[in-house]
Amino acid sequence: ATGATAQFGAWVSALKFEAIPREVIEHARLCLIDGLGCGLFGATQQWGAIVAELAVELSGGGPATLWGRAQSASAADAALANGTAIHGFEIDDIHTRSLMHPGAVSIPAALALAEARQKSGRDFLTAMVAGYEIGLRVGVCGGIPHQMKGYHPTGTAGCLGAAAAAANMIGLSAEQTTHALAIAATQAAGLYCAVRTGAMTKRLHAGRAAQAGVAAALLAERGFTGSPDAL
Repeated sequence: ATGATAQFGAWVSALKFEAIPREVIEHARLCLIDGLGCGLFGATQQWGAIVAELAVELSGGGPATLWGRAQSASAADAALANGTAIHGFEIDDIHTRSLMHPGAVSIPAALALAEARQKSGRDFLTAMVAGYEIGLRVGVCGGIPHQMKGYHPTGTAGCLGAAAAAANMIGLSAEQTTHALAIAATQAAGLYCAVRTGAMTKRLHAGRAAQAGVAAALLAERGFTGSPDAL
């Protein structure tokens, strides 16, 4: 039987704009505007500025915009900074059943690669929807027990959401997308202890998940493999 990782890979690879219901596209646009607003505000916070400065240092320029700054970075590093910014002040969208913030991982991953590959708005919205769908499904399956063990779903399930968005954006095959999801799954991380201590790291979970998703898709595009039974 085909496992969940491959089933998700096939679905993400096959998703086209025309197949998405109009009401979903309209809601995705609303989520995008909300995410951009959260990110622009989060970029002004101390943690947003620190991560953006690191992205500039790591990349030294690139095709992807760093929100609220004049500099740019590589797609992966821009996703790191912009994802951290969106989740930077805890006002970004949240899905209550999955306990995950989908916009903070899906939007930065999709948008950075849309800039890097010069994709259309339709391409972006399709990738964004793919990211939301897969990330939230993984989060729902993880459920409250996953969170109660101390894991932050935005950092764990979010890696797969970001990878789905990234894989759809760059047009990976079903097999490549399966590997991208698996590569992202092995990078899943995020400990809730940051909530108790007031550490900056909870914001970083979203940025790292977005970055992991971009890296996973780009690795899979080059032939790098992941475990097909990752999920």
